[in-house]
Amino acid sequence: LERDGQRIFAGAAVLLRDLIKYSVSQGLGGLEKLAGIPGTVGGALHMNAGAFGTEISDCLCEVELMDFSGRIFRRRKEEIPFGYRLGITEPETIILGAEFLLEPADTTRLQTIVEEVLAQRKQKQPLTRRSAGSVFKRPQGHYAGALIEACGCKNLKVGGAMVSRKHSNFIINRGNASAKDIFDLIQIVQQRVWEKFKVRLELELELVGWETIDH
Repeated sequence: LERDGQRIFAGAAVLLRDLIKYSVSQGLGGLEKLAGIPGTVGGALHMNAGAFGTEISDCLCEVELMDFSGRIFRRRKEEIPFGYRLGITEPETIILGAEFLLEPADTTRLQTIVEEVLAQRKQKQPLTRRSAGSVFKRPQGHYAGALIEACGCKNLKVGGAMVSRKHSNFIINRGNASAKDIFDLIQIVQQRVWEKFKVRLELELELVGWETIDH
């Protein structure tokens, strides 16, 4: 992590929580509402992670990338087609880091926002259980969790995987869930929501080696 005025450069392997903690300590605002999102800066940029009306791309200036030949280059934010949960997906490239332009703000106020965001997450999400976070993207005009619950999928189980009682857009590991348990449960939920509402639930997760239902 390096600061230059209102700009902070963060390596891709830096944990997002550490970037937020550092920016808040420096009295620089813009990323605080992303508090509680797990993973690294690189991962957040890859999917354009967001919460509470903020996306990581909002404060982005440029990213540093390396292609498979070892060439290192930069892309400005304007050159990247960011969208909802759509970030840096340039083929055959590796994210090395990013520079963010933040706004001066009161450190105490920023810390209060972080605490409020974390409290909301704790209240609404099954943070004490093992999961991969939100499973599905928010469908236009709907909330994934509400659709899933309306289909009677809350508490639905496949093997060791279960749709969370606390938030239906989370699949938790009850202790012995396999990847196949989770994959099968995802497909059942997608199918039920499609059959009842004709709404296609798109994954917020990324699967490797699996295919989802294509309606």
